[in-house]
Amino acid sequence: MAVTKSQYTARNERKGETVRPLRQTHNLSFWPTNTRATDQNAMDVHHWAFVAQHLDASSLAALMSVCRVLFHDLPWLLPKHALERQLNCTLKQFSWDRPMQAGSAAPPIHDTTTTSRQHTPAVAAGGDPDILLLEFNLERFFVYSWLGAHWDAGSVRDLAAAASGERFGRCVMLQWHVSRDPYHAPFGRCYRLRIVASPKQVPPAHLEPFHKHPPTCALDIKCDPHHPLLQESIEGLLQQCLSAHALQLHSLEAQLEDEQWLLLSRALEQRRNAGLPRLSRLECTTNAASIPPLCHVDSLSIIAQSATRLGPFADINVISLSQLDRIGRILGCHNVDTFAVELYGDDVDSPIDLTGLEGIPSVTFSVMQDSCSADLMPLAHATQTVELSHLHVPNLAPLANAASVCLHACDGFADTRPLAAATTVEVSHNDSLSGIVTLPSATSLKLQYCPHVTGMLMQTSGPVTELQLTSCLQLTMLPQLAPATLQRVELRSLAITDLAPVANATHITVTGCNELNLTKTTAQTLPLTFARSVHIGSIQHLRRLPHMPRVWDLSLASVPSCCYLDQDDASGNHANDSGSTAHAVDVATGDNDGDGIADGGVALHVHSTEQEPALSSRFKRRQQDLKHLRSLKLHDTPFPPFELPQLQKLVLRGDVLPSSFALMPRARDVTISCSFGRTTLPLLPDLGVLSHLQSLSLSNVDVGSACSLRHLKKVKLVKCVGKCERIEDVSEVLIRGCAGLTVDRLADAHKAAIWDAPAAVGVIQHIHTLTFTYVNELRCGSVSNVQRVIFDACTRLKALPPLGPDIDTVQFKRQTPTTLGGVENVRRVLSPSDQDTFP
Repeated sequence: MAVTKSQYTARNERKGETVRPLRQTHNLSFWPTNTRATDQNAMDVHHWAFVAQHLDASSLAALMSVCRVLFHDLPWLLPKHALERQLNCTLKQFSWDRPMQAGSAAPPIHDTTTTSRQHTPAVAAGGDPDILLLEFNLERFFVYSWLGAHWDAGSVRDLAAAASGERFGRCVMLQWHVSRDPYHAPFGRCYRLRIVASPKQVPPAHLEPFHKHPPTCALDIKCDPHHPLLQESIEGLLQQCLSAHALQLHSLEAQLEDEQWLLLSRALEQRRNAGLPRLSRLECTTNAASIPPLCHVDSLSIIAQSATRLGPFADINVISLSQLDRIGRILGCHNVDTFAVELYGDDVDSPIDLTGLEGIPSVTFSVMQDSCSADLMPLAHATQTVELSHLHVPNLAPLANAASVCLHACDGFADTRPLAAATTVEVSHNDSLSGIVTLPSATSLKLQYCPHVTGMLMQTSGPVTELQLTSCLQLTMLPQLAPATLQRVELRSLAITDLAPVANATHITVTGCNELNLTKTTAQTLPLTFARSVHIGSIQHLRRLPHMPRVWDLSLASVPSCCYLDQDDASGNHANDSGSTAHAVDVATGDNDGDGIADGGVALHVHSTEQEPALSSRFKRRQQDLKHLRSLKLHDTPFPPFELPQLQKLVLRGDVLPSSFALMPRARDVTISCSFGRTTLPLLPDLGVLSHLQSLSLSNVDVGSACSLRHLKKVKLVKCVGKCERIEDVSEVLIRGCAGLTVDRLADAHKAAIWDAPAAVGVIQHIHTLTFTYVNELRCGSVSNVQRVIFDACTRLKALPPLGPDIDTVQFKRQTPTTLGGVENVRRVLSPSDQDTFP
């Protein structure tokens, strides 16, 4: 049911109609909820449909709840079953026109005056509440079916009424539990029926209607592969689906034996001859010694420990054979794109015969033991991807045509030059490679744990997308590449001393290279000219950074000696530009000297010998160098002592704090996590200067005595102390383990959660959902104007806080005592056994 633009415009041009919000949604503040839908600044439903195609299920549910137009019309403009992999059967995150589950007292969407006429449905045998459709919820049922919901057929009470319409067979997907619910004729008229057999004996009465009224829809069959009794009880069902209804079979997951394999083979041949689409997915477990010919499948997965005769296979996109004791004999493959084999046995025959894999473009072969050899000549026509694991490969010449080669724990070869066409090469855990490794065409290289490699030579003339070198402890020579051709470099635990060959990379990561000099090549300073993202870690001796004029994202971890100065400035006193004594710079890593840095921390002290400003001309040059910085992450590394005007995201871990947040006036996302186990927490600078702040996360800090957090999207406080005068107008608040924190006022939040040792909160009001978790002693004043209060796992709670008469719902979860007083004026009280519609 598509909504045309003219229909949409006519609907919203009715006299006096406004776009009214259905519920509070802070994370969608960009929607003009209080303006007319005909406002020129508002997007229509077709534009929002384009946005919705990029959202997950929860975000789409929030978007649909913003206004009535989106609630009714938006889903039909999305592709059918767009969220099939995300939606569950009960759809708790979505809204209904009437409450669906027991105990719900939420007002319906269309009429807010009919709360007293709500229906309380029964609970299905499987533990899920029944879904009562009737006419007022039928439209929502089809909407969520169109989005991709799989409904539990036994829990939809009036399914026959819905099955009479055309839309039922066009979009509704049902799930039938054979062992639990008897089959009914409406099941078979849906778009797709998933038959699920759980590990229970199937009553014959459940299957008898299936034979009398066979389904006409596509079938997904899933049987438990570990219960032979179950397999026998549904064998008749399986045979009927594979024979009489083979043309409707969509996917199959089951344990098959010899006769059932033959039946399946004939069914797939029948589908191919009829010109029908391929079977979407076939996942089988078997003890059979022989797998018959199989064809016409998109994805074939077989777990067969003892199979010695396999195939042939034809017209299959992906084949996966796993948990094989031995490879057996593959009788051939035709029109197969990808073949993956995993051998788990201890007595695998060596050499391994790969003849059956000849002509397949992509091959993955993995052996879970060492010292197995294989002749790679059958892989000479593999032109896409070859992945080999734990094989002895003396010669790589047969892989000359492969575009991507991955060799994990493969030994025997000492030369990679035969990989003439490989643009992507990955070699790991190899002891046979030594000296300089030459790669003719590689544009993406990963070399890991190759202890005897000393250098790299990449002969490609085009751009290199990735160079990743890890734990090659003797590697001292990096490949020489053309300028501005390298995108991403990761160097970890190498013996290199010079970064110049890869200095033109866009993204650079260097960790654990303790012999590296980042700042000198011959006599001049090394610039990272094109670097947008730089991560430097675990280099203890590093005192200054290379020039990075274009860097946006900088991360420094365990670089305690960094002082952000040029080399000739870091030695102490020098003449400044005016001829007077310059500034002395010390890097301290010891005792607490009153600046908030505890033992073992790091701090940068800049002091003037003649009462000049602490920011010298040399610091100004470094500030100019980092003027484009958008994101800064520091872990046990000093904070730069100059302003970062464009910084938006800041992450500080360990004993690192800025002297003032005025150094980053445009910061939007701030995360500070200081070290645990300290007697005195570091004092946080004033947050009031951050006028653009949207998200704040603090751990193990002292927030001061007059902190005020307002107009943010998210606030997270963990084990903090101090006093917050107010936390207001915040979408989501989490206060956890803050026994030493006092909050005078907590108000105007969509979600607020207090965990563990609670903070002392004075007034709590105007909250949509307030949650107390693992709280056994409440330290809060009055609670008013809260739609929902949840006490979760508060096992030793003695009393509730004063609850005002305007509390809509109080819910007790996970062993929280339900006999506490103080809920007499609450409209609705839910115990742990109650079901609730809203998340």
